[in-house]
Amino acid sequence: MKQINISMEQKREYGYMNRPPLIISNPIMLFITEDSGHRVKDFDGWVHYVPKGWITLKWLPTLNPSEGTQTEVVA
Repeated sequence: MKQINISMEQKREYGYMNRPPLIISNPIMLFITEDSGHRVKDFDGWVHYVPKGWITLKWLPTLNPSEGTQTEVVA
């Protein structure tokens, strides 16, 4: 399982076609499984399972406000 530090994000949002988005506040670590599944650990220690089928991914960086922008990735 691959681990990626995402503690520079304030918020992470996975968007789906026919269900509400999954929004995770204060994510600190992203785990990617061999089959590309995502699990996200937050600042409080909770690990969130991200259901497959997401079609967009957005995150809000914790950068300097003049540098921070919300970015969207389409799967």
